[in-house]
Amino acid sequence: MDGDKIIYGLSHVCISKWDAATGKYGTPKAIKGAVSIELNPLIDKVEPTIGKGVKETIIERLNGFDGTIELQIVPSWFYVDVFGDTLDDKGAMYVTSKRRNLPTFALLFEFKTDSHARRFVFYNCKYFRPSIAGKTTSDKLETQKEKFDIQIRPRRDDDKIYNWTTSDIDTDIYNDWFNTVY
Repeated sequence: MDGDKIIYGLSHVCISKWDAATGKYGTPKAIKGAVSIELNPLIDKVEPTIGKGVKETIIERLNGFDGTIELQIVPSWFYVDVFGDTLDDKGAMYVTSKRRNLPTFALLFEFKTDSHARRFVFYNCKYFRPSIAGKTTSDKLETQKEKFDIQIRPRRDDDKIYNWTTSDIDTDIYNDWFNTVY
């Protein structure tokens, strides 16, 4: 098992669209310029009691995660693939107000550790449109980031939420992590 002492360095952020017709995820697509990911667990805690208020155990159920992903800039293809925006023949993106179901994706990424990269795949992810914001420039250039919300829930068929790698993972699976959804 891992003997890691530190974790740092987000990289290799990818998404992979779920195809309901085939029952499979597509090829993961890299999202360049990822700055940060913060995923907060949604946990139900149950504290059963046995006579006279004595607590026996605490049971928890992980219901998924809610969080944010921050990028240097959200790429145009992401707006098309995820939010359903349309690119016209003159290169302008347009957005309509019509309702549509948000597609489901897997989210893949890794954090560096002191011994190996810890790789993650989260299933059943929904992404929500980022805010549009900006500031005027001053004497020095300050880059601005774009942030959008993500919702992750258990898969319906097996309740699986995510997988992550340990130092004991099969080498072939580890090396293929960003080429196909595990």
